[in-house]
Amino acid sequence: MTAKHMICPTVVIHITDHTEHVPITELGLNRVRKLIDIAEEQEINLAFWINLRAY
Repeated sequence: MTAKHMICPTVVIHITDHTEHVPITELGLNRVRKLIDIAEEQEINLAFWINLRAY
């Protein structure tokens, strides 16, 4: 394992703070796709946090 793999910037994204289930929409998916594309270009890990109480 190289040093590059050991030090990897990571962003934690809180998808929702609602206690109710939020519907998945095309707009929301497009926004997430943009974040993923940027993260891949910048070599940043994304961690998605979902409020499990909603499910």
